[in-house]
Amino acid sequence: MILPAAYWAPEATNEPIRIEMVDGGAEVWEILAAFGPTAIVLAALITFFVQRQSLKHQRDALEQKTKSDSEAEWWRRVQWAIDAALAEQDPKRQRIGLGMLNDAAMELDVGTAEQRILLIVTDIVLAGPPPKTRRRIGRRRRP
Repeated sequence: MILPAAYWAPEATNEPIRIEMVDGGAEVWEILAAFGPTAIVLAALITFFVQRQSLKHQRDALEQKTKSDSEAEWWRRVQWAIDAALAEQDPKRQRIGLGMLNDAAMELDVGTAEQRILLIVTDIVLAGPPPKTRRRIGRRRRP
């Protein structure tokens, strides 16, 4: 249905149009929009601290793995040196094994327990097993 032009066309008048502005307060979205930049900065700071903690944990795990790998390699070398030091048929290999045991005992990160083990092995190779050990081998005391 088509309406006549008089129905929808405004009439020409010389009177000014009055527009009234009613202030009903700020809308919720306007308040939230005002906090937008602060929220972005806060989110960036939270992300920064979470990532920093994550990197710290990754670094600690890598250091622990490196230390563990280093200790495992140290024990592998010590085992070879013990085997070489106990090779009675080959005096040259025995001297090399004793030298490697000495070097392994002098490393900075070796604990006192490991140094005692190496000292005992070295003493056994050089002087034979201690007398108490000889008596206990193969015998069990009964209570």
